[in-house]
Amino acid sequence: MILDVRNLTKRFGELIAVNNVSLTVNKGEVLGIIGPNGSGKTTLLNLISGIYEKSNGEIYLKGERIDHLMPNEIALKGVARTFQIPKLFRNMTVKENLLVPAKALFKSHNYYEVEKRISELLRFVGLESLKNEFAKNLSGGQQKLLEIARAFIINPILALLDEPFAGVSPIIKDTIFSTIKAMNKNGVTFIIVSHEMPSIAYLCNRVIVLDSGIKIAEGTLEEVAKDVRVIEAYMGAKRRI
Repeated sequence: MILDVRNLTKRFGELIAVNNVSLTVNKGEVLGIIGPNGSGKTTLLNLISGIYEKSNGEIYLKGERIDHLMPNEIALKGVARTFQIPKLFRNMTVKENLLVPAKALFKSHNYYEVEKRISELLRFVGLESLKNEFAKNLSGGQQKLLEIARAFIINPILALLDEPFAGVSPIIKDTIFSTIKAMNKNGVTFIIVSHEMPSIAYLCNRVIVLDSGIKIAEGTLEEVAKDVRVIEAYMGAKRRI
């Protein structure tokens, strides 16, 4: 087991965004997190990555408790994170966006090793020819690829991807698919939040469904799609999409 989340809760005043959620993720797994808008999916990722402070519960990474750590400390433990709207250094070049975390994390590495790692990642996601382009000039899909490359500069053991396929072209989506598949083959564990069920079906061997901050189902996508609570969450009186 690489991640163990126990009774995790996040309150914003009277709103309970994540309500007593427990889950485990095994090493090498690709886990999907699905659910209607406002169900707590992104909040859950924010809690795991340390962006939000929990209200209650515990989070363990490889048996070590991490819910008291700052986001940069959790990143140093090997947890990478991307966002639905890429959070890039827009006025820096593609290469410089990777240099920032590389220099922070690899202080003992020489410049040649950092340059080599950056070139490998940019080539991997198809952005090497744009390395001197400002991030703000990239398309939305290219910005997602850059953020994914930047996430992998830390050589993560766990990658949290928030809506990585939203609003991208089929070509870029295929690049993201192949990147996830290759990194997973190399031992990276993934948690993917997405509304795109075909993408989840293609990549994830297990999914967890959230609704109103509560975990309502868990299993294969085929199994949870038959769950009455899931059908109600997406199509019934509580529908919010």
